[in-house]
Amino acid sequence: MGTRILFLSLLLTSAAPFSPSLYDVIWDSPSAGPGTTLGGLPTYSDAQPLGNGALTALAWANASIGGVGIMLGHQAAQSSHTELFKLGVLQFHTVPTNNHFNRLSRAVSVAQHALRMTYLMRARGGFAMFYGHNGMWRRSLLDVNGSWLEHYRDNVIVTEDLLKTLGVYTNGYSFEYMNVPTGEWVPSSLKALDSMWMRWTYGGFQVLFKYFRPIVTAKGLSRMQRIDLATMLVSYGTSPLTYPLAFLWFAVLPAAQAALLVSLVLWLPMLLCAGVMWRHHRGADRRPMLKRLGDLYAGMFLVETFILAVQTRAVVNFIAGK
Repeated sequence: MGTRILFLSLLLTSAAPFSPSLYDVIWDSPSAGPGTTLGGLPTYSDAQPLGNGALTALAWANASIGGVGIMLGHQAAQSSHTELFKLGVLQFHTVPTNNHFNRLSRAVSVAQHALRMTYLMRARGGFAMFYGHNGMWRRSLLDVNGSWLEHYRDNVIVTEDLLKTLGVYTNGYSFEYMNVPTGEWVPSSLKALDSMWMRWTYGGFQVLFKYFRPIVTAKGLSRMQRIDLATMLVSYGTSPLTYPLAFLWFAVLPAAQAALLVSLVLWLPMLLCAGVMWRHHRGADRRPMLKRLGDLYAGMFLVETFILAVQTRAVVNFIAGK
């Protein structure tokens, strides 16, 4: 277990009683002088490193959302004091919490959770991305990261979360992805699902084309992060090609070879992802097996097929300049 930290801003705004025994230190106290204590605990600020050489990635000053800090009592990632003050963003893992709304929200929750789990895995050495919510930013980074409103070909860039994540790295800061589940809502109608994926796909291409050079040359990105980011953005355009390619394969190749290609390219990744999701939720979901299998099929195959159709339209719109 790492250093257990209570952010001062949370303490000042919380109605819950303060229990010093739950924490090791108080953080985020710019006015704290050497030796200052609160409830018997030492307080620290930018000028006062903890000095133990092994801080959790949670501990940096000015870490608050709307003046309310975040309290977590377990180890995140070990960082040296130098690395600590390069940390710009914490993104918390998210899980859908509105899967009970209707049948569609249950299926979309499966697909969305699978997507977030891939982000969690990719963030370990790859490109960690801010979701636009459920995260924390260093205030000084927000000051240097520029406007969140940018344009490409006279259109507003609609994925400002991805855009500003790129700025984290190019400004010399690091990004930490926290495997700490927090809630998010997913679309519960086809119109909302269409809008979300149209925005993500179209905006991904806007960022790729406007900032291709920084993606390739930025010093803040490692080689793996560059490859991961480029692959993610390009996949928005290549994924919709899989179904047209499948029809082409059956037209020009022997049936057995075409079926093998379709299985490997289309069905195998979905089956593997579905298997991971089934295993992940096996203990938590107590509903009958048929209902769970139905939601899994709807999320990993029907919803994903709908998303591919939306991505195809987004690519056409982007090429047409709409």
